[in-house]
Amino acid sequence: YNEMQGGADLMSTTYEKSFQALYENTPDHFSSGGVPNAILDLTYDKLMDYYHEYYAPSKAKVLFYGNLDYTAFLAMLDENFFAGEPKMDANPESADQQSYSKVKFVEYAHPVSADTDVTGKQAFIDYQLGTPSDISDEEYMGLQILVNQVFPNQAFPLYQSLMDTGIASDYWFQFSTD
Repeated sequence: YNEMQGGADLMSTTYEKSFQALYENTPDHFSSGGVPNAILDLTYDKLMDYYHEYYAPSKAKVLFYGNLDYTAFLAMLDENFFAGEPKMDANPESADQQSYSKVKFVEYAHPVSADTDVTGKQAFIDYQLGTPSDISDEEYMGLQILVNQVFPNQAFPLYQSLMDTGIASDYWFQFSTD
């Protein structure tokens, strides 16, 4: 077993395709785990070159939290993590994806296994909205609760209205800023 097995299920593929379409001008456009077929062409030298370019210790961001002696932790990191490693330029900060002026539609086919029942509704509709950059922490938390807890509730009027359309046999809601 490895993490790439089962990585092409409908939910994860739709999620990845949505990110590719919505964040086409940012690093989020790319799959963080890599494309399984491309991994077959990956050589040890290419892997090590990529690692040294993007995963150098000097590019790490370290966060300390709590009541602790952070100077001791910094000394330990300096001695055991950063010592002997070359200092490299930081990775460039990701640019924000510009908002779209109109709705963007993406359609693609996804294979199903031979034992899948293909009668009835076989669609996955992914509707994504950007999170405003000026949203407060309280508003952000409210959106998380609304979308992740209230929307999927089968008693919620929006859920019932969607079910009544007959477009799909079920609906799934998620709020995420990934």
